[in-house]
Amino acid sequence: YTYAISSGTENGFSIDPVTGVITTHFKYDREQTPAYILLIQARDSGTPMQLSSTALVLVEIGDENDNVPTFPCSPMYARVLESTPVGTIVFKFVAIDHDKGPNGTVEFGIISDNSSNLFVLDTSTQGLKLNASLDRHAESSGTFMFMVSLHDNGVPALTGTPGILLVE
Repeated sequence: YTYAISSGTENGFSIDPVTGVITTHFKYDREQTPAYILLIQARDSGTPMQLSSTALVLVEIGDENDNVPTFPCSPMYARVLESTPVGTIVFKFVAIDHDKGPNGTVEFGIISDNSSNLFVLDTSTQGLKLNASLDRHAESSGTFMFMVSLHDNGVPALTGTPGILLVE
């Protein structure tokens, strides 16, 4: 048999005509193009007639941890009523990371806050949870400020710019 690429060489792929091994000559970015389709032709060397067949080959591009997670906006804002029950998630953290799988899974952390443990990070929901009853008259300020970190689960992990959450 001999092998040839009938369609797809413009994307940097080549094929060994004897072994059929497909190789590439480019560095690919999954976020730009996640997959390529190649049309491969196999031809025998029969006599008096050569036979050939074609097959489509899907080449999927693997993910590389090349995108830093980011907050859609900062500062972020949440309003909490004094009557909100303890244990309520009052804010759900959201981030943008265009990577896939663990590379695009983002976790959050509280770097600093002035809430005296009134709020805690709920790691199962990635939300800010009310940890104690609110008493606006007893609080020195009606606004709580949190510095929030974020990182993905890639190897190595990428850390984004911390964000600010203001809770009133």
